[in-house]
Amino acid sequence: MAEQHAELSLTRRVAIGATWLVAGRWSIRLIGLASMVVLARLLTPEDFGIVALASLIVAVLDGLTDFRFGQALVHYQDATNDEYNTAWTFNLIRGVVVAAVLVGGAWLFAAIFGEPRLVEVFWVLGLIAILDSLQNIGTITFVKQIRFDRDFRLGLWPKIGTFVVTVALAFLWRSYWALIAGLVAGSVVRLALSYLMQPYRPRLYIAAWRRLFAFSSWLMAGEVLALVNQRLEQFLIGGFLTPALVGIYNLAYELAEMATVELVGPAGRALFPGFAQIADDKARLRQACEKSIQFMVAIGTPLGLGLALVAPEFIRIVFGPKWIQAIMPLRVLSIMFSIAVLATASSSLLPAMGRTRDIFVITLTQFVVRVPVTALVIWQFGFAGAAWSRLASALSWVIHYMWVVRRALGVSFRRILFITWRSYAAAAIMIIVVLLVDIALHAPNALDIMQTPLIEVWVNLIVKAALGAAAYIVSHLLFWQLQGRSDGPERLIILAIRPRLRFLA
Repeated sequence: MAEQHAELSLTRRVAIGATWLVAGRWSIRLIGLASMVVLARLLTPEDFGIVALASLIVAVLDGLTDFRFGQALVHYQDATNDEYNTAWTFNLIRGVVVAAVLVGGAWLFAAIFGEPRLVEVFWVLGLIAILDSLQNIGTITFVKQIRFDRDFRLGLWPKIGTFVVTVALAFLWRSYWALIAGLVAGSVVRLALSYLMQPYRPRLYIAAWRRLFAFSSWLMAGEVLALVNQRLEQFLIGGFLTPALVGIYNLAYELAEMATVELVGPAGRALFPGFAQIADDKARLRQACEKSIQFMVAIGTPLGLGLALVAPEFIRIVFGPKWIQAIMPLRVLSIMFSIAVLATASSSLLPAMGRTRDIFVITLTQFVVRVPVTALVIWQFGFAGAAWSRLASALSWVIHYMWVVRRALGVSFRRILFITWRSYAAAAIMIIVVLLVDIALHAPNALDIMQTPLIEVWVNLIVKAALGAAAYIVSHLLFWQLQGRSDGPERLIILAIRPRLRFLA
């Protein structure tokens, strides 16, 4: 009885934590989307491209120096103050090193991309690296204790500060410097909040590094490769093509990510501390993993595929004619992320089990294959090749990742298909319905959409989105009924909304 109560308590805390994380992430991303829409009207793809290129260098430097001590502190339930202080000290050292490289290498990085305006941008990004390294390491306890309501506030207010400063200065300056100033504002707010919200005060200390490195060493190595895998297309587009195309690809990537991984990703993060607490009980861990896959595929897959289906209308209405080239990568990357949801749903499992070496092997395999193939594809096929190569690599990554999960936990491919088939079948029906609506409405293709009257584009978007969503929901529920109302996401959602329906009645 006590074990059942503990399991229910943990499940409830993880569910509440996941709700806070999803709500928080979507609040942040909606603010980001609003900012993106306004800025896309005020600034040019080249402005976005300059900031995206600078961010690529920062991301690589972050990956090279990220000790991943935050995950180690969550993994070790008995972490001491000495270990927290050691993690904070190493983060500070990391920030100083990154800032020195950004400032000292600014001219070299600018020369690599052939963009002299990047020099001053790197100087400011060096300041941001210092600010970020000073953040209070004690906020890790919000994740460790599954207190994601506090983590929500810690993420929301800096984003609001970034939004206000960026949009205000974009109206005044009409320059990429508005984006940089917004990043500075966000870092300042985040730094201040980390100390206001958490009474813990870190101090300089490095002696307790051994156990932290024992957990994070493979994660550190994998992080570098993962960042290159994630940002490879932007690097190659910047090297072979133009900053404007980097900005266009980056916008498409963020939109596609927002519709899928940005929804299910926070839920996966909430699962990590929960998985870590039951890592020794394989049966419970397998059951939790299956439920997370089932639920996240049901939510993330139709969102990604749906965005791909309405990409021309969405770009035309929200961003305007100068972003027409974003339609193709948005479609392909949305499909890519809808496929990646399957592995993302179980992404917290391997770290929780301490199998960080497996993560490194997966990432290394992707790196070895992706770098030469993607470079060749972009060199041969240009901008279009970037998105298609990313889709192909994502498919191979998902297969490899789920094979490792099968070996680690015994969740077979047949079992995964059994628990997710309703979502994939419903998504297929949704695609057919939207394509039929396209034919019935004589919807314009991506090339003609910018010349189509805006009212017609609005009608097409609303009709396609409404009928596509209805087709997915109805068919999903029908399949659930035919399968005897088995345990799954449908039951969880119905139980969640039933009290509200009674209240409205």
